Formats: sequence, structure tokens, C-alpha cells
Amino acid sequence: MNPSSIETAPQAPRLRRLTRNTRGIAALEFALIAPLFIFMFLSMVAIYTKGTAAREIQQTSASLSDIVARYIYVDDDRVEALGASAEALLQSSPGITDVRVAVASFYNPPGNYQYDYTVLWSKTYKGASQLTDDDIRGLLRDIPIVRRSGQGHAGDSMVLLVIEADYEPPYGFPGVTEARTFTRRAWAYPRYTQRIEFVEEEQT
Repeated sequence: MNPSSIETAPQAPRLRRLTRNTRGIAALEFALIAPLFIFMFLSMVAIYTKGTAAREIQQTSASLSDIVARYIYVDDDRVEALGASAEALLQSSPGITDVRVAVASFYNPPGNYQYDYTVLWSKTYKGASQLTDDDIRGLLRDIPIVRRSGQGHAGDSMVLLVIEADYEPPYGFPGVTEARTFTRRAWAYPRYTQRIEFVEEEQT
């Protein structure tokens, strides 16, 4: 008799019983699939949170630019108030950690019909990027220019408000939730004056 057959023969029925044993299959499938479903769920939450933050920043910039458009003039106190308002409106947004604001007034000189707008003044809150003539011209190439009723664009002015907000995701999934900085812009025509001027504080 072959010695190897003597050693393995008793094991054959045992192996057949193991292959037919299905106890614990459900637990094994759950252990394999559950991490994937958890990852997908948290990824969807992270994507929704990021989209919500971006949308709230855009809405805030639009609301504050409309407020600036109602001013007759702007000074340092109003710039500080705009920045503080942006922080207050966004403080409840999940993931937003730091908010910076830039506001500028720019105009198209009379007789110029090329949308060659020039910055009249530009002010920032908490270190936002300063707005320049090139920024304004680049922006105007990306957005439609809405003409006011009965007036051409030559000699017109606009106000632009930019919010920069740092976003820290609640979860750290590579490719889905990296930290980033949102930049959202909104512009408006002045409501009660041709151009909104910046008034320097008087030195005492």
C-alpha cells in the first residue's frame, strides 16, 4: 500500500465536508463589501459638503456685492463690515476655516466701447488678493456684460466683490476631499450713483 495514500485518505472526507460547509458566508461577504459601501457613503457626504460650501460662498458674494452697489461711497469701516459679514454668514458652513474678501470699483472711460475697464480703487480684508486692471479685464471676458436700460457701457462703472475661503474637508479621502481654496466673484452696477468712490479716513 502506498504510504501517502494511507496518510491522506482520512483527510479526504474532511475536506469534502469543508467545501460543502456554507456557515459564515454571509459574514464573510459583509466583511468584504461593508468597507466599500462605507467609503462610498462618506465620499458622497464629502462631495455634497464641498458643493454646499461652494454654493454658500457664491451666494454670500452675490449678496454682499448687491449691498456694495447700494452705497454712495465706501471707506475702511465699510470694507471691514463687509469682511465681518462674510465671516458671519459662512461660519456655519462645514469645512470653511478662513474667509478673505476683496472689493473693487472699476469703470469704462467715456468714449471707450471696448470694455476696457480700469480699477478705480481696490480694498481687501484679511489678506485677500488685490484686484488689478488685468484681473478685471480677464473677468469681463468670462461674464456677460449687462447694459443698463437706456445707457451704453462707455462711462459706466461696476463693483466687484471676491470671496476667498479655505476649505478643510471633514474626511480625508484622496482624490475626493483634498483641502482647497474657493474663490467666488460677484459684480453689480451702482444703484444710486454713477460711480462709487472710496473715501479715505481723515487723519487726526
